[in-house]
Amino acid sequence: MASPSIRAKTTVVQATTNPLAFAKPTGLAVGDLLVLFVVSNNAAPASLPDGFAQIEYTGANTYRLTIATKTAVQADTEAASFGVGTNGTNRFGGVLYAVKDWGSVEHSDAAYTAASLSPVASAGFTPAATGDLLLVSGYANRGIKRADTANNNPTWTEEYNDDSRSIQNHRSGPYTTGATGNIGMVLSSSGASAAGVVAVAPASAPPAPTYIPGIMRHHIIGKGVMVHG
Repeated sequence: MASPSIRAKTTVVQATTNPLAFAKPTGLAVGDLLVLFVVSNNAAPASLPDGFAQIEYTGANTYRLTIATKTAVQADTEAASFGVGTNGTNRFGGVLYAVKDWGSVEHSDAAYTAASLSPVASAGFTPAATGDLLLVSGYANRGIKRADTANNNPTWTEEYNDDSRSIQNHRSGPYTTGATGNIGMVLSSSGASAAGVVAVAPASAPPAPTYIPGIMRHHIIGKGVMVHG
C-alpha cells in the first residue's frame, strides 16, 4: 500500500489581491486531498474556495494561519485556480497541496504566540501509522531560527519559504519506523508567530476475500471453460 505523498503544490507570495488565486496543482486528480495553508495579516480570509472546510485557525493582530481541506472532484480538475477571498487591504499568501494515495486526515493543530523571542508549538501527537505524510507551516514576524518538530524524526523537505515579507516556512516529511516522541510544529522567531501541522494517513488495505465452506465458487479461466471450486 503506497504512502500518501505530494502530487504537486502551488504557492502565492503575500499580496493584497482579492480574490487571492492559487493555481491548480499540476496533475490534480479526482480523489486527491487538497490541503490549503493561508497566512494573513490582521484579518482572516473572507471566504475559502468552494467546498473547502476550515480545520484550523489561529492568530491575532498581524499573524494568522488558516488550514482548510477538500477532496478533489471533477470540477476541481477542470478549474484554472482556487480563490481565497480577502479584504483587499491586508496581505494574504500561502501554499496549496494536492496529496495522492491518502486515507484520512489523522490529526491537525495550530497555535499562536504574540510574545517576541518565544517559540510557538502546536500540540504534539504520535501518528497511528508509519507512512503518514506530515505537512507543517510556520508564519512569523521575522528571523525564523527553527521550523521543525519536537523529535526531529522526519526527514524534512522545505516546500516553500517566502521571506520577501513576513516569513512563511512550509515543510513536509514522512513519519517513519522507529520514531520516538510526538510530532508537533515548533517555530522560534524574534517576533509574533503562528504554526500548524497536518498529518495525512495512508489508505487502508482492502479486506481479503472471504471463503465460506460449502459455498460453490465458479472461476472462469478461459472462453467456455468453467471450474468449480
